[in-house]
Amino acid sequence: MSNTKRIEENNDKNLRSKKHIFVLSANVDRLEYFAQYFNIFGPDTDVVVHTIIDDRHVHQEDIMRAYELGYHINLVSDVIDTVVPMLKRPDLAHDILDMYGVSIKWLLFPYINRVLDIKKAMTLDDDTLLLRPLDHYFEHDYVWKRERLSKMNERVIDVLGEIINNRKFIEEINANMMFLNSGQMLYTDNDDSLMDFLNRVFDTPIYEFVKEGYDKYKSRNTSKIRGVGGYYWVIEQYIYCVFFNQLSKTHDVQQFGNDVFLETYNMKESYRIGPRSKPPAYFHYLPKDKEPFYKYYIPVLENYMKENRE
Repeated sequence: MSNTKRIEENNDKNLRSKKHIFVLSANVDRLEYFAQYFNIFGPDTDVVVHTIIDDRHVHQEDIMRAYELGYHINLVSDVIDTVVPMLKRPDLAHDILDMYGVSIKWLLFPYINRVLDIKKAMTLDDDTLLLRPLDHYFEHDYVWKRERLSKMNERVIDVLGEIINNRKFIEEINANMMFLNSGQMLYTDNDDSLMDFLNRVFDTPIYEFVKEGYDKYKSRNTSKIRGVGGYYWVIEQYIYCVFFNQLSKTHDVQQFGNDVFLETYNMKESYRIGPRSKPPAYFHYLPKDKEPFYKYYIPVLENYMKENRE
């Protein structure tokens, strides 16, 4: 891919920037696509792009590939080694992380804020393309994206209500469907709100909930990333959903606009960009099977680029 040096050149130019994006990834092929199309439509951005690679599942040679793409590299093992000891129940945190690998997302901001000493940052999933800058969101301290998820069932409401000792608040979130997609979040470490919240998350109620899901699904699933299924799997997003909804009661919390697009449907070969449309600044492909995203969207994007030189 000829344009993958774009991230390296951008990072070298903007080392003093206060805008930092961290892409969590267990798949370096996706990081390569992200690098290939990073800011392909401009304008210039002073954002610095990092990746946090899940080295529990990524081989060393693939990590070296990410270095060659120009990312600032961080490793999930370092996140665990440095952040888990900050928690009041590191023993339960290790158990939760072992059973439910995606819960590593809960530790990203403490790692970025407290270990790397970067007080404001945006985190992204790797099944994404950032085609234009999202720099304007860094004017805010807290930004999240709403997603239409299925309503929580009573078991989920119970466990989340127990974490914050306020079941009624969880019921209100559920009734108003104020759900969050955790694939793109911006957070600023202005106080201890998140660490206090995470100490309640990495405790007995969530441990028992995750253990329940792990025991139920372990016979039919060998992946430690997706070690649970059903409503157990989506608890990762509900945790940040509760946090940002709570935060909005006392802080100025914004939402990403239409330039941040979540694709919820399986992409088909017939996918096209309309004649009067243009690709969003940020495209996040949510379906479980990611192959159609790269198989169908990338050629359409390339064709759009040829026909519309911006």
